[in-house]
Amino acid sequence: MEIYQINRKIMPFSSFLQIEKNVLKIDAAWKSSDKKPISQSHDLAEIIDQYSEDHGCIALCYTPRSKNELIWHETTRFTYGERISSDRSYTSMMQIGLSINDTPQKLGRHNAASPAALLKQRLDATPILYLLTPARGCAVDDAIIVFHGVDPDPGIPEEFRTTHSLTLDGNLQAPPMMPSLKMFLEKWLPITINGPDAIRADQTEKYLLTNTHGGQIYLEVTSGILNRSRAKNKQQVLLDTRGLEAGEEVLIKAGYKFWPGISQKKIVIV
Repeated sequence: MEIYQINRKIMPFSSFLQIEKNVLKIDAAWKSSDKKPISQSHDLAEIIDQYSEDHGCIALCYTPRSKNELIWHETTRFTYGERISSDRSYTSMMQIGLSINDTPQKLGRHNAASPAALLKQRLDATPILYLLTPARGCAVDDAIIVFHGVDPDPGIPEEFRTTHSLTLDGNLQAPPMMPSLKMFLEKWLPITINGPDAIRADQTEKYLLTNTHGGQIYLEVTSGILNRSRAKNKQQVLLDTRGLEAGEEVLIKAGYKFWPGISQKKIVIV
């Protein structure tokens, strides 16, 4: 299981996360003394069975309306209709729809239509942990854990500072930082499209699709005709260029049901 950490400047509680034999245990202590601590356990295999998708992202969140309980949300379908290109982003400090910034590579930024953005905007939910599933019903060991830490910003007052940690089978983790979950998801699980880069007009060529992580491949093409719109790993598709002319370009796009166009291949008609 891969583990990453993503920064968040302010969290309302400190959290201690433990994963033992695929069971996630969460203990959260609120900064506010009038709120009861949260303690929950979740079987990750059951969460994957209930919520996973191909190229999926499941979030464990808290909301002001459910102060004593953390709730799971499947975000892949949730964000499908509102994704924009990765070169647009906004600051993570709840400026949704108000502040657009074109420096997505900067640490501490979230892209528009990211899971965190839409969860906050639509449900007033703040994620503390993500469970990324490469394929629907995948094994727990094949999933990726991304948990929220805190940006060590010296400008944050001491009364708002919190601590967060995660142990895996009793070992304290020091995972690498993930600057942006949305940008990670856009490049995650690429699909290889092998075949000629140039085709003569009115000919048919084969293209081999490789997706080693599983999950059904969804296909679309800008010109010409593919013999199938869905495929599996190591399956070939036929591109028919009848009716096209020399100089035209064809773009084959390969992705997943709720995350299309992860990979592309450009073909020139000669």
